Amino acid sequence: MLKIAVNEVVLEQLRRAFPSPSNSAKRALDKYVRVLEDKINTCLYMGRTEWARKIGAYDISLEKLNNDGGQIGRDKLRTHKWLVANNLSLVRTVELGTAFSGKVSVVKLTELVTVTDDMSMNTLKDKTDSDLDDFLNDLTVSDIDFINSLFPTLSSMTEAQAAAQFDLAPIDVESLKSYIHWLLHGAKHFNHQQRETTLRQAQIVLRISQHTKGILPMEKIHSTFGRTYYGGVNVQNVHKSLREAILGDAYEYDIRSSVISWKMGFARECYQAMDSCGDFNKEFSAILGYLHDKKDFMATVLHDTFDKDSNSDRQHQEKIVKKALTAFSFGARLSERGWFEANGVVKSPSLVNTIKNRDERKRFTNSRTIKKFVAEQKLLDQYIYKKFTQQYPQLLKMSELQTSSGRASKSKVMAWLYQHAETIVMDVVRTELAKLNIEVIANVHDAIVVKTKLTKYQREEIEFTMREITNTKYWRLGETKYERYQSVGAKNLKNSPH
Repeated sequence: MLKIAVNEVVLEQLRRAFPSPSNSAKRALDKYVRVLEDKINTCLYMGRTEWARKIGAYDISLEKLNNDGGQIGRDKLRTHKWLVANNLSLVRTVELGTAFSGKVSVVKLTELVTVTDDMSMNTLKDKTDSDLDDFLNDLTVSDIDFINSLFPTLSSMTEAQAAAQFDLAPIDVESLKSYIHWLLHGAKHFNHQQRETTLRQAQIVLRISQHTKGILPMEKIHSTFGRTYYGGVNVQNVHKSLREAILGDAYEYDIRSSVISWKMGFARECYQAMDSCGDFNKEFSAILGYLHDKKDFMATVLHDTFDKDSNSDRQHQEKIVKKALTAFSFGARLSERGWFEANGVVKSPSLVNTIKNRDERKRFTNSRTIKKFVAEQKLLDQYIYKKFTQQYPQLLKMSELQTSSGRASKSKVMAWLYQHAETIVMDVVRTELAKLNIEVIANVHDAIVVKTKLTKYQREEIEFTMREITNTKYWRLGETKYERYQSVGAKNLKNSPH
């Protein structure tokens, strides 16, 4: 963990200002430093912004630091406030966060602070394999203190209480250790920030597993949009390679093209409402092509977008096109023009950030297949939005589904409808798996992870039930095999292209 040592002058000044009780100054400073360490460590394992990393700063809430950092003296002054007022601040504000911006502050540590970080990449890369193994096996008191700060109430809960508040994922400890070796000596496709953040997250999960005997508790946070998220480090918000390392040999089953499949469940109704003279398959030819023959669909779009002089490989091209298609599914614009939001901030369309090459972006937006795909999406969006807002007008009044100006947000309403539908259909999957005595070890929104590979018959039966209960015939489950990371050779590298 990152540890902070404070110049002795800070404690001396505190003791002069608060001489009694005799140990009150040290106790107050120790608490404040512990809170600051926890907030910086949380920032590091959740991931700093690239700008903060480059300037050696941290993204933390100064308001929470002030409130959580304790009090001192008879008048119960905030320790943070007193340090700032007496030019003894341990942090210097680089950028002040505000409730309006929704961002926390960016701060640097002052010259009164010395930092040691035994989890950093630079520290670990200097260790031999043997020394690294010794370090990874050594659970320290400060590690335990930090873990207890992440789960302050877990130890006092009954098993039933813990199950209600947390999902508990099993951790493949040896796989995780090998993954850490791989991150240090392999993982060439990661940029520096990805490696640093993922390395720290992997170590946090490892320390948790050592403290909980191989279990990762993930506190459930129920969103009003329908999904269940988790707090802290969890299998949802880490890189997929780390998720694989945590869970080891397993199988992920996800809904293929889930948003589009859900929308197409309303396509027949939409077609009938259109009173079109055209054939149904022609009216929705692009989406049907995407769902039934994605390989051919992608080949057409890639051909339209990238020429022979493109400096990106096929895998990268497919990745950014899939990202753009997913964005369209959630209401992104087929546009290159930005716009001003109510607060005056200029927003760029997601397409500009996804396909950065202007010529390739132009060819992509001019693709007949893409234009048809986006037009069909828009048609379905309009139908679904109108159908549900007329049937349930209270959707238009929900504050969570409104813009900052108080108007109903179409994109938020669509996201709310989809995520509730996603939860319903994934509950069907979990129920059917329970009937087969197959335990779900992890939930990732439109996917679940199990240790047992489904037979073809089991998979088809679950898909049939998904379609029957939800009246959406386009649901299909994709299968991804997870492989645990194993020690290979001197550098413990996983023999895979990760």
